[in-house]
Amino acid sequence: MANRLFVSLRRALALGVLLLGSGSAMAQVGTNGVVVSISGNTATAQISLPGNIGADLTLAFDSTQNLSAANLGISAQLVDVNASGLIARLPDSLLTSVPSAFPMLITIEPSGGFSFTNSYSVNIHTSNLVYVAGTPLRIFKAPYGGNFADITEDVNQGSVNTRGREGGFSQFLIVADMRPSANVAVGKFNALNVRLSNTAMSPALLNQLNATLAQALTAFNANNYVAAIGYIDTFRSQAQAQAGTGLANVWRASRDLDNAEGTLDGMASTLRFTLTRLRDFGQ
Repeated sequence: MANRLFVSLRRALALGVLLLGSGSAMAQVGTNGVVVSISGNTATAQISLPGNIGADLTLAFDSTQNLSAANLGISAQLVDVNASGLIARLPDSLLTSVPSAFPMLITIEPSGGFSFTNSYSVNIHTSNLVYVAGTPLRIFKAPYGGNFADITEDVNQGSVNTRGREGGFSQFLIVADMRPSANVAVGKFNALNVRLSNTAMSPALLNQLNATLAQALTAFNANNYVAAIGYIDTFRSQAQAQAGTGLANVWRASRDLDNAEGTLDGMASTLRFTLTRLRDFGQ
């Protein structure tokens, strides 16, 4: 029996459903073969597209307001994996590609009064893909119509269990990423440094987070991945401790707030994943 793909992203993508009251849930058939349901701060959806391309999604939040099917705006579609426009959105036209067995693009575009705090998780479970040890399968995210980037938090054995974290909504793909892990890590360090430099916070907190990230980079450059992972864990703890006080931590559908803590947590989490791959598998 084929193993199944499980993709997770911490605290987040809300797949819409109709909540009938506190503690109750209801399934609702949406567009494009999507059946969604919700219970509390967890949303799930079954997606069935032509050609027997299917997935089960589970989305979890720390806390939400106005979580409903109408407000979540989830859709899914098949894509041409060889389309030049899609390939141009990937980080490497030769080393990253969308598997032909799972050409599904998921878009989440919330509206109305929906909001959530901190980072989020999404699980994508599909029997269209088979797990192998050291799998290159990753979950990628892009702003609507923009460039995709790896946000994977973890990949487990048995079935593929890939978790990622983020602070907002957009478009998602499963991608086969054959780039050297060290190169991926450098890109994630750079992206996190840029985001940190462009985030509103006190000078003291910025200095603290910059110092911790610099320690992680020094350890990485020395091939001391265990130490680098430890510093990234410290970075995340420092950022999480400031959620809602020193760092903004709310995302809402009006898109007028910067969920800084959720975004920094997601970026640090996926960097940790790549460092773990280097520790366990090398290049």
